[in-house]
Amino acid sequence: MEELSKKINVQNKVKIARQGAKPKYCLLCGKEINQICNSHSVPYMVLNTLAEEGMLYNKNKVAEISYFKCEDGIKRTGTFHYICRECDGKEFADYENPETILTKPNDLMMAEIAIKNLLLMISQKKYERELYENDIQYLPFVNIQQMLKGNELDTRDYLNDLEFFKQIKAGRVEYGFQIAYWEVLPFVCPIAVQGTFTIYKDMKGNQIIDPYDFDEKKKNQSVHLCVFPFNGATVILLFYHKRDKAYKQLWHQINSSKREDVLKYINYLVFALTDNFFFSKSISETILKDDAFVRLSREYMEQPNYGLPAINEKDYKYLSNKPVSADELPLIFDEKYAIKQ
Repeated sequence: MEELSKKINVQNKVKIARQGAKPKYCLLCGKEINQICNSHSVPYMVLNTLAEEGMLYNKNKVAEISYFKCEDGIKRTGTFHYICRECDGKEFADYENPETILTKPNDLMMAEIAIKNLLLMISQKKYERELYENDIQYLPFVNIQQMLKGNELDTRDYLNDLEFFKQIKAGRVEYGFQIAYWEVLPFVCPIAVQGTFTIYKDMKGNQIIDPYDFDEKKKNQSVHLCVFPFNGATVILLFYHKRDKAYKQLWHQINSSKREDVLKYINYLVFALTDNFFFSKSISETILKDDAFVRLSREYMEQPNYGLPAINEKDYKYLSNKPVSADELPLIFDEKYAIKQ
C-alpha cells in the first residue's frame, strides 16, 4: 500500500511538472500557442514501422522503474509539446519524407533533424527544472542546486544552438555539417532512435570532453543520432556541426575503423547516452534480458544505479564498480535481431 501511495505521489508530481513545462509561445515562429501540438520526436512513419497494434516499448522496458510505463501507444510515444501545429506540419518536411528518409541526408535535412532534437531537449530541460524546483522526492540523493546549475547551462546552449540551426535552415548561415557515419541496412532493426547528446569518450575510451566541467564560458558540444527503420530497411546516421571541434578526431577514428567496431560503438552510444529510443514489441528477449544491457540502462555517467545509493534489492543487484563496455552489449544492428514486416 505504501509503495502504491508513493507511486501515485510521484506520478502526480510528474503530471504537474509536465503541465508547468508547456510554453506559451512557439519556439519556431514565435506565435502564441492556442492549442498544444503533440509533436513526435521520432518521425511517425518510423514509429509506425515498428508499432504492433499501435503499441511500442520504451527504455523502461529494460530499466523497469516501477513509477513509469514500459510501453505506450504510437500517438503518445516520444512526443513533446513545444511548438504550434503549423510549424510541426511544415518545418520538418524535408527529412520526414518517405521519399528521402532512407537516402543520404543533405544539409537541409540535417538542419531539420538538429532543430527537432533541440526542441525535444529544451522541452525536457524545462520539465526537469519543474521537477527540481518542486523538490521531487523520487531522487532523494540528488544535489538539487547542482542539477539546477547544469540545467541552466544546458538550456542556454540548446536555445543558442536552436537559433543557430534556424538561421542555417533559413539560408542565412552556411551549413557546415559533418557526417560521422551513415549506412542503410537491408533489414528492419527492432529499434527507432532520434536524439542529440554529448559524447564524452571516443571508441578507445579516451576522454573527449569532461562531463563534470561546468565552465560557463564553454558551450555544450553535441552530436545527432538517428536510427530509422522504414520500408524494409534501416538507416543509421551520426552527424555533428563542424563548429563542435571536439569531435574532429573522433570523425577520423570512425572513418579509419572497421565497420563492425563502429557499429558496436554506435550501439553503445544509443543505450549509454540517449533515452529517446523505442522498441518493437517483437524485439528479441535476448536483448531485453541481457545482463549488460540491463545494467547499462541503469547507469548514469558510467556510475551504476543512476549514481545513487542502493535502496532496494533490485538496486543492489545492479551495483557494479565496472562500467558496461561496448563489447559486452548485444548488437541490435545485427541481422539476427531483425524483425519481419
